[in-house]
Amino acid sequence: MSEFVLSTAMVEKMPFKEEVVMWLKNAIVHFDDDHEALLQNQIAGFVHQNYQLKKDYETLQKNYETLRGQIEDMQEDHTRTDDEKIDAILKRIYTFMPEDISFDQDAYRLADIWERFSPATQKDIRTSLALYEKMKTPDLAALVFVSSLEREMKRNFFEPFKESAAFKKIKNKFCPNKNLLDVHRALAEIDRHPTLGNIPFIKKAILSQQSKRDSAVVAAFAQFLGKDREAFCSICDAIEKYRLGTKKYTVVKLRNGLAHGDEAVKEGCDERCYHDLMKMFYEPPIQIMFSIVAHSKK
Repeated sequence: MSEFVLSTAMVEKMPFKEEVVMWLKNAIVHFDDDHEALLQNQIAGFVHQNYQLKKDYETLQKNYETLRGQIEDMQEDHTRTDDEKIDAILKRIYTFMPEDISFDQDAYRLADIWERFSPATQKDIRTSLALYEKMKTPDLAALVFVSSLEREMKRNFFEPFKESAAFKKIKNKFCPNKNLLDVHRALAEIDRHPTLGNIPFIKKAILSQQSKRDSAVVAAFAQFLGKDREAFCSICDAIEKYRLGTKKYTVVKLRNGLAHGDEAVKEGCDERCYHDLMKMFYEPPIQIMFSIVAHSKK
C-alpha cells in the first residue's frame, strides 16, 4: 500500500490522483472504527455483567449466612434422626444454590459414568463442587458429596435386592440375633434402606456363616450379590477404613459429625479433607463410585 501511495503521488498525469490518495488516507485513518465500536460495546457488556455478578455474589453471601443459621438449627434438633437431619439440610442447600450450575464432566473424569448416575446424584455432584469452588465451604460440600455415595449404594445394591425374586422368596424374616438386628431390619424392611453406618456391618454379616444362619435376609442378600460379592465387600472396606484429611476421618465419622453439627468435625473438614473425599470417590486406586456402577445389581 505504501508503494502504491508513493506511485500515485509521483505520477502527475494520473486522473483523480488527489481523490484516490484522499480515499486511501481516509481508509487508513479509520480502518478500525467498526472494530473499535464493537470493542466498546463488548466492554460495556462486560461492565454490566461484572456489576451483575457482584450483585449476585452479595446476594449469595447474604443468603449463605441465613443458610448457615438454618443448618445449625437443624443440626441441634434432637427430635430428628441423623437421616432426617441430612435430608432437611440437603433440601435447604438445594434451595440456596442456583438450578443451572455449569459442570464439565471431562474435567473430573466422570464422562464415562456420568449418565449412569441418578439425576439426584448428578445434582449432588454439581452442587458440591459449586459450594466448594464458589463459597469455599468444604464441610457443606462434603456432606452433599457423601449423600451421593449413600444414594448410589441404595440404587445399585439395596433397592435391586428388595425388588428381586430372591427377596420375595424369603418366608421367614425373623432374626433371633440381637447383635444382627439392625443390619437385618435395614435389609428386610421395604420402607428402609441401609445407611453408610450400616454398610461395614453388612459386609461382616454376609461373610459370617453364623449371621447367615440367624437371618434368612442376610443369607439371601449374600446370595443375591453372587460374583459381585467380593467387589461389594471392597466398597464396604473403603467406606469403613479410608481416612480423610489431617484428622483421618472415616466417611461415616465425617457424615455423622457434619449431620450433628460437631464443631471439631466441621473445622477438621478442610480443603485437604474434601480433596481426599474426591480422590476416594473418583481417582485410582479406590474409585468407589466407579466400582459401584461397574458392579451394580440393577
